[in-house]
Amino acid sequence: MNPVVDLEIIKSALLYGEPADAMDRIESRMKRIKRLTDIGEKQYTDHVLFLSKMKEYLQGNLSTSDLHDFLIKKNIFQMDDYETFVESFVYFCEYSRDRYNLKFPNYDSKRCDDL
Repeated sequence: MNPVVDLEIIKSALLYGEPADAMDRIESRMKRIKRLTDIGEKQYTDHVLFLSKMKEYLQGNLSTSDLHDFLIKKNIFQMDDYETFVESFVYFCEYSRDRYNLKFPNYDSKRCDDL
């Protein structure tokens, strides 16, 4: 399992204003990882933790600064310039949440400034 693939799918869903798709990906991936762990596959602790934090973030239970601190502390994704990635990803998440007024599942698929 590659957490970067999940990250990109979640980002794409948020970009296009589809938080339900992001939440579906998060929940289905968490179930799959649980099944794999139950049958004796390797542990995906950091991956599950990332998915659960993203779920909390989309539900409005986690602040942007808490998401930032979590990502910096855990260093889940293997990237050359990890701190720059975290800064841009957190900005992207905040932008999406603000633009679409996200607080899943209370979401009306309109931007916050639409009439």
